[in-house]
Amino acid sequence: MPNLYAGVPAHRWVTLIAFFVVLLADAALASTSAPSASNSWLYQAKRPLILAHRGSRYLNPENTLPAFHSALQLGADVLEMDVRLTADNRLVVFHDENVNRTTEGYGLVRQKTLAEMLALDAGYRYTHDGGLSYPYRDGGVAGPHPLRVPTFDQFLDAFPDQWINVEIKDRERLAAELTWQHLQRQPNYSSRFVVASRYCDIIDHFRNITQGAIATAACETEATNMRIKILLGSAANTLDYCLGLRLPPAEVYQLPTRAEMIDYLHSIGAKVHYWVVNDARYMQRLLAKGIDGLITDRPDVAYAVWQQMGYDMPGAALDSAQADGLVGSNQQQQQRWRHFEPLAQAEELHECVTLVCRYFAFGLGAVYFLVFVILALLALAVCLARRLYSAIRTTRKRSSSSSSTSRSGNKVKRA
Repeated sequence: MPNLYAGVPAHRWVTLIAFFVVLLADAALASTSAPSASNSWLYQAKRPLILAHRGSRYLNPENTLPAFHSALQLGADVLEMDVRLTADNRLVVFHDENVNRTTEGYGLVRQKTLAEMLALDAGYRYTHDGGLSYPYRDGGVAGPHPLRVPTFDQFLDAFPDQWINVEIKDRERLAAELTWQHLQRQPNYSSRFVVASRYCDIIDHFRNITQGAIATAACETEATNMRIKILLGSAANTLDYCLGLRLPPAEVYQLPTRAEMIDYLHSIGAKVHYWVVNDARYMQRLLAKGIDGLITDRPDVAYAVWQQMGYDMPGAALDSAQADGLVGSNQQQQQRWRHFEPLAQAEELHECVTLVCRYFAFGLGAVYFLVFVILALLALAVCLARRLYSAIRTTRKRSSSSSSTSRSGNKVKRA
């Protein structure tokens, strides 16, 4: 079997080790009198889905309305976005904990009021050419006014019928409660949304208040435990009994990308979404493996790959040249090959928030590495012990020889 990861740069390896596994909704959550996560778009797709990561963020400033609009016109099926709390407890569409990377401002989102967030230029630091130009600053190609950070309401109003993946970034229950308040006002909310959070207490709270009405992602501990369970196989049942592994029903898990895991998860009715992949070659290989969806910063590339792989795709309204800024100039379109790419996608390299994640983040590979290190240390210890033993024997022989020679000399003198 060909090595899927041969030649993959280190930062791509890190981003490729995460993927979404979508489990069937728990039967106990299904109800004829209430919305159920079993109606989610996760189960409606007839082909692998293209999920636009923060919109078309290589083509437009991330998490802005133009980025989301262009992603859809490029052929994306689902919009992936993030929500954060402001100082006055309003939800805005924003990824980072602070505003430094994408705007002209500085400081934490949680310490800024909604008015302060809306005053920021969301396209301020977006560049196509490594910093030689910033086409969206102060409006730029977007028009006379700067691009603004959308509120969650503005985003939902802009896409009333769209399939959406929402990630709650704050570790506060209020964020889960406000997210639910917004979503339940939307038409067909049980079928249109999937909600994620890396924090177990937040996603648990969301599940409790929604009572299974919306599909959710597994928190980090659940994802890690599922990974261990799959790696250990039947032995995991004993481990679960002894340690009480947290394996509650969830619609979405983030697990390592191993082919045998795809087969196992498909066998139990799970769906597999990889996250984040932007290279056409890897997209083709993953589709050939049988994935059910792919989260990408390049929906234009994904759309072309899907077509090449023979999937029946709806006509895209734009190609990548036209989408290089929906409001972009001809010069932008001519330079479409200079797509913006964050340095090593550093903002995607999340830190583990649980001890078990830190030690099992790379699954079986980490075990192999530890075994290799232990064996190497044992081999080194044996080698050193043998050399030490040899040195001691040599020293003793020399000492014995010297003592013998000395005694012989004394006998000669006496004679």
